[in-house]
Amino acid sequence: MNPSFQCILLLACITITICNSIPMTRCRCPNPKQIPKAINRTLIADVIQYKPRPYCNRYEVIVTLKNKTKTCLDPKSKFTIALLQAKERMEANRKKHSMKITAATPTSGATSSYSTKKRH
Repeated sequence: MNPSFQCILLLACITITICNSIPMTRCRCPNPKQIPKAINRTLIADVIQYKPRPYCNRYEVIVTLKNKTKTCLDPKSKFTIALLQAKERMEANRKKHSMKITAATPTSGATSSYSTKKRH
């Protein structure tokens, strides 16, 4: 085989490999003009927020509904802002509560001694 042909073939294989290994991603909310401003809160199972990324320059908020469908929300709407603030408060309370439980549980040995003092 001709060395120049081998070089071209090698470059083609490398290019195909690189192009197939890099995931081509894009924004998760395809049409920002059709995004609802609010959804019934009782239908929401989870809320995820995505900050701008190299392949998507938009701030996106996606809710997963109880029927497993995903819907984008307008990140600038009052409803979405309140929803994200409520999620942050819940996570902070959950974290605070789990820290209290962790601190109260014994960490060593199978036996533990209990104090007869009153706890406040």
